[in-house]
Amino acid sequence: MSLFQRARSNLMWVMMSDVVAKGATIFVTIYLARVLGVTEFGVLGLGIAIASTLWPLVDLGTNGYGTREIARNRSNAHTLLPSLNSMRLTASVVLIAASAVVIELIGFEESKKWTVLATLLYMTTYAITPDWVVRGLERMSIGFVINGFTAVGFILGATILVSGPEDATTAGLVRSFSFAIGAIAGLIILSRLEGVRFRFSAQLDDWLALIKQTYHFLINRVATNLGQYIPFFAVSVMLTDIDTGLFAAPHRLYIVAVGGMAAITSAIYPILTDLHQKDPEKFRRFQRKLVDYILLLFIPAAGLGIIASDRLMNLIFGTEYLPAASVLTIMLLTLPLLAMRSLYMFTLLSAGYEKYAFPANMAGVIIQLIIAVNLVPTMGVEGAAIGMLAGELTSATILISLSTKKIGVGSPLQAETFTVLGITGVLICLQLWREWHLGITIGISLIAYAAYGLKTGLIPLNKLINRRS
Repeated sequence: MSLFQRARSNLMWVMMSDVVAKGATIFVTIYLARVLGVTEFGVLGLGIAIASTLWPLVDLGTNGYGTREIARNRSNAHTLLPSLNSMRLTASVVLIAASAVVIELIGFEESKKWTVLATLLYMTTYAITPDWVVRGLERMSIGFVINGFTAVGFILGATILVSGPEDATTAGLVRSFSFAIGAIAGLIILSRLEGVRFRFSAQLDDWLALIKQTYHFLINRVATNLGQYIPFFAVSVMLTDIDTGLFAAPHRLYIVAVGGMAAITSAIYPILTDLHQKDPEKFRRFQRKLVDYILLLFIPAAGLGIIASDRLMNLIFGTEYLPAASVLTIMLLTLPLLAMRSLYMFTLLSAGYEKYAFPANMAGVIIQLIIAVNLVPTMGVEGAAIGMLAGELTSATILISLSTKKIGVGSPLQAETFTVLGITGVLICLQLWREWHLGITIGISLIAYAAYGLKTGLIPLNKLINRRS
């Protein structure tokens, strides 16, 4: 199978999987935001933020390391799955117990305490998920099944069991156990189709040896997750529960986009790893093509945030969340920077330069923290969103610079990127000037971006026609 056939197959399954997973997440997020109300939705969001921030200490870098090692040698899957997932499962139990003690000492309100602990169970249920094995084997169809079972469990559980603000803890449990459903389904299918089985294996010597191999992946994941959630924690600590709920709504959509970008780069990661070993020049050309595709996807999303954030917030969450429309604008402007940061980080990882990614990611975290401390008390939720924008800009700039120097890949600041920015700028100006229906601008945008894609070859019309004929 050729390089682009592999990429197309992987991305097709990843896109289908992501539509299912992210579609379910968006649907349930909207449902819970409306049913739980701003305050309780903020508490649930806080629990999810804590669980997601602690997750790297459960994963321990095994996700990135395991995917890469299986991509290099498929037979590694038989030994890595029992060792790495057993290590993750043990770490999750220890962290949940420690978190329960800390929460008790802090003195959370009773309902808030149980809601947060319910969402923390996600760390255990997700610890056994074999999604990283699936990516290394490039069996993305199994990942689709995992996400499908998770999505169905999440939707049915939320709509049947959660009906009001008093069900916030139940909502946390539903989210956690939906991941268990997907994980079990994935393990069964992986065993049947690939003969790769998970059995708990408590071998401390093996775990310590593996951690020595995975710690660069661990610290990078810690930094990236902190970057996603530090603004949320700043809002929850410095502002009211209502402000936390308002910020949680657009932030959950942002995290869905983060997950979508991670799914794309994870699907490409084993191909980049394989290609860098065999043909570095083709690796650089392929990476540049990815830059063009990803910016063509995310720059228009940023433009939509400028012209329609208030309408989007009202449509998705209702008038109760309209004060956070400006936060949504800033987060959508952040998406292209997030995309470049993620892609260039995986570029470094695939080439074996993972140790250089951590300083870049940590620099973004520090910038976010500084801005949050200074702007959240005076600007409120908008200050936290500005911190996210500045942090992603910082990390992306450093990662791009490192990738160009260490690997020789091109910078995204080339003619293609400026062309997409120019098209988006013209469309924004047209909308602001004419003030016509948003659907007209979206229609014109689709035509303009399609024409650009055809002209540059990003949409390979000739290949599609030849294939059909």
